[in-house]
Amino acid sequence: MADALTFKGELRVTPQVGNPSGDATVDELVDESLVVEDSVMQKFSLLSDSQAIVSFGALASARMVQIKVVGGPVQAALSFGLVADQIISVDSLAVLFSEAAPYTGLKLTRAPGKDTAVRLFLAG
Repeated sequence: MADALTFKGELRVTPQVGNPSGDATVDELVDESLVVEDSVMQKFSLLSDSQAIVSFGALASARMVQIKVVGGPVQAALSFGLVADQIISVDSLAVLFSEAAPYTGLKLTRAPGKDTAVRLFLAG
């Protein structure tokens, strides 16, 4: 049975004190949704500097990936479709959606010598 995944919120940038400069306030509404068959949530620690291959559990692929890290940044190498690993840096939070070509693999590498906690949410 399929489930509905919804990611909603607002990104807002405003001056710290009032609006004396006349700079505009920046607002961006976030409203993403997907129909998903299953989802997986994982928590683990990266305790060595070697690359960790992340299991997708029961999922063959994921159309939404959320990575939350605490303790230090990580490099995330994502595979999807016919594309080789695409590497992004995650220092706190990354939320990625892919409708056309779902993610099929994920490898994480911590900053050297920094024990890093990872919370991962995958939906496909």
